Amino acid sequence: MMEPHYELRNVELVCFDMAGTTVQDAGRVLEVFDRAILEIEGRQPTDEERAYVARTMGQSKIEVFSALLHSDVKAIQATQAFERYYREAVEASGVEEIPGATDLLRRLHHQGIRVFLTTGFAAVTQELLIDKLGWAPFIDGALCPTEQLRGRPYPDMLLAASLAAQVTSMAQVVSVGDTTMDATSGRNSAVGAVIGVLTGGFSEEALRQAGAHRVLPSVANLALTPG
Repeated sequence: MMEPHYELRNVELVCFDMAGTTVQDAGRVLEVFDRAILEIEGRQPTDEERAYVARTMGQSKIEVFSALLHSDVKAIQATQAFERYYREAVEASGVEEIPGATDLLRRLHHQGIRVFLTTGFAAVTQELLIDKLGWAPFIDGALCPTEQLRGRPYPDMLLAASLAAQVTSMAQVVSVGDTTMDATSGRNSAVGAVIGVLTGGFSEEALRQAGAHRVLPSVANLALTPG
C-alpha cells in the first residue's frame, strides 16, 4: 500500500532520477521521440514503438533507439536528434521542477547528505536541466550513461555515485525514481532503500514489482536524515 510520507534515517547518499522524478516531463520525452524518428526514418513512429518507449522510460536513449531501429548508425543519429530536439524544447518553453524537488535537494545539502542526479539523457542535456533549475549548488555529482557506465536497469550509475561519495556501505544509499527501470537498477545495485514515486506515470504495482521497497506520491513526501 502506498505511503503518504516516508522518513529514512542513517542516509549518506541519495541518487535521484531526473525526468519524471525531480523534473517535470509532461509528455516531452514522447513528443521529442516522435520528432527524432520522423527525422531519421522519414515516418511517424508506430503505436508499438511509442509503447516501447513509454515502457522503457529511464533507460539509456541510445539503447532504446538501438532496439527499435536495429542499426547502430541510425541509433546514434536518432539519439543525437532526440537530444537536439529536447534541448530546443527546453530553451523554448523552459523546464519546471517536480513541486518540492528543489527544497528537498537544498535540505539534503544542508544536512550533509550527498546527492547525485542520474539520467538516461546525454550529459549535455543533463547539464542543461541542472543549469536551468539552478541545482548545481545542491548536488555533489551528476551521472549519465557513457562507454564506461551502462545505463539502467544496470547498477553502474548508482555504484559509481556510491564510490565517488565514498559511502560507508550500500545500505546507507537511497535511490529514487519514477520508472520501473529506476527501481530495477536500484535493486540490482543493492542500495539500502529503493524508492518509487508516482509522478512519472508508472503505477505503484509496477514499481513494486520492479523492485521498489516503498512507493510515494512524489519526492516531496520523502524525508531523510544523516547517520
